[in-house]
Amino acid sequence: MSLVSRTFKVGGSVKLEGLVEAFNLTNHTNNVSRNGNFGSGEYPTNPSSTFGQVTAVGDPRSVQFGLRLRF
Repeated sequence: MSLVSRTFKVGGSVKLEGLVEAFNLTNHTNNVSRNGNFGSGEYPTNPSSTFGQVTAVGDPRSVQFGLRLRF
């Protein structure tokens, strides 16, 4: 995660903060889970054809913007 922020004084004790957060900037494939079900074949010589395959990956590159008002 990368975070960039900047605070601006609006008046008195009131401040406005602008935020930009970025996740997975390099857009790398992050494997979250794999098929751990060996199947009905004889262990260890006959696993299921999908045993060990990736079943879920993390979110791709994303960026979010926000404002925070402090008073």
